Amino acid sequence: MQIYKNNLMILNTFIWVTDGKGWNKMSKSLKEVAPDINYILNYRMLTKCINNFI
Repeated sequence: MQIYKNNLMILNTFIWVTDGKGWNKMSKSLKEVAPDINYILNYRMLTKCINNFI
């Protein structure tokens, strides 16, 4: 997937999308890997900002 920001392609972008339950269940894992993930979103957040990623 190619992601652009300000007309520049972002390389090696990792997006973690979870549902609300997964957000709570995976909080320890998310905290551990957060420094390596560009975007951590739940489904609601993604639906509100999907145009920023396309």
